[in-house]
Amino acid sequence: MNKNEQRQIILDKFNKNVVREDQYNGESVLTRLAIGILYKTDTEKENIVNLLKNIHIKPEFIILEERKSRINVWWFSQQNNVIMNKEQYLRLLDEFIDFVDELNIRDWFIEVGMFGDDTIELNYHSEENLEVVINPSFNRKNFGLNGESQIHFE
Repeated sequence: MNKNEQRQIILDKFNKNVVREDQYNGESVLTRLAIGILYKTDTEKENIVNLLKNIHIKPEFIILEERKSRINVWWFSQQNNVIMNKEQYLRLLDEFIDFVDELNIRDWFIEVGMFGDDTIELNYHSEENLEVVINPSFNRKNFGLNGESQIHFE
């Protein structure tokens, strides 16, 4: 799917109220952004995994579902990333789609299951020194893992 098709899928999920409002209500930390990648050969799988392990904004998890010839890739919030409204969430998702599209992976798609993830509610009043990133960009500081990506087999 191309990135415009990915964007349309996201808009459809918003229009059908599949996206939990606490993902972008300004009161909770966004948990993760995720994609799925389909592959045809073991060589293609290895090339994709090597690429993902060496990109600038490293994902936290690379999950190989070999029976489905699928790789699930998850980028978790590395900061207290708080989205204030739907428009800011769509902007972040556009940045994320552009990043993934630039990797030139052939058969990838937005993992819509992330729209149902539980969020972490922030209590601004009990945490005096709480650092919060309001309406984050998709960048290394906010979503990139500093260590090595964890690779899991299912």
